[in-house]
Amino acid sequence: MMRLLKIVTVVALVAAVAVFAVSQAAALAESDSTIPVISAESETLEIPCAYTQEQLLAGVTASDAKDGDLTGQILVGDFSRFIDPGICDLTYVVFDSAEHMATLTRRVTFTDYHSPRFALAQPLCFEAGATNHTDVRAMFTASDLLDGDLTDWISYVETDAIYSQPGDYTITMEVRNSFGDTVSHAFPIHVVEEGSQQIDIVLQQGLVYVMQGERFSATSYVDSITDAAGHEYSVRQLETTGQVDTDTAGLYEVHYELLLEDEETGETRYGQNWLTVIVQEGVA
Repeated sequence: MMRLLKIVTVVALVAAVAVFAVSQAAALAESDSTIPVISAESETLEIPCAYTQEQLLAGVTASDAKDGDLTGQILVGDFSRFIDPGICDLTYVVFDSAEHMATLTRRVTFTDYHSPRFALAQPLCFEAGATNHTDVRAMFTASDLLDGDLTDWISYVETDAIYSQPGDYTITMEVRNSFGDTVSHAFPIHVVEEGSQQIDIVLQQGLVYVMQGERFSATSYVDSITDAAGHEYSVRQLETTGQVDTDTAGLYEVHYELLLEDEETGETRYGQNWLTVIVQEGVA
């Protein structure tokens, strides 16, 4: 009896091993060992900063020996940090039905890129005692063609300004976008004597950007010129000083002045203001 039981056990074990071997062989025969392939018509890609998903995927295809065409399943990965301003790498990924992965990296150039820009709604020109350090820092905003609003990413670096004392000062502010492009400028600040501004020279903004090679007209940024009595004056009466070299990147200033003398009373009225101009490089 014991011998018969042993024989039955051995036969059952052999049968189980045989079934397992057959099932493993079938599974191996059905398994997918092929690796997908992803390719692009060009190793480089030129796109605008306001790109679309279609533009990112232009010229990229993928396929697999078992699954066939996988182009519609390509995933766009992340951009790298800038290699040079406006130039980075972009990675693509695709998976087949067996979860095998393929990747591709292309060099991307943003054709209309320029570095992040600061903005000032008004010039950094104040009568003594009219403002303070906290208020001046809060006047700065920043934006980027790729990241949008960067105001929360602005960093204050340093200043020598004394807002209760007339003089010429600077405040250094810095901003960086997610691609690692960092911009820092020492912005001029002018504190003038209290009560010295009898003529109000209002500018459209306190800071303007000009791309290298563009034309610049200082008077085009004047919004209005008035005195306390409401009299208006022409921009042709202004005296402007400060040379903006649009061929050379950098920070410049334009000084606007107007001095008027009343022929009957001999009284003089005076006003001044400053516009900060940044000549900026773009992607070549």
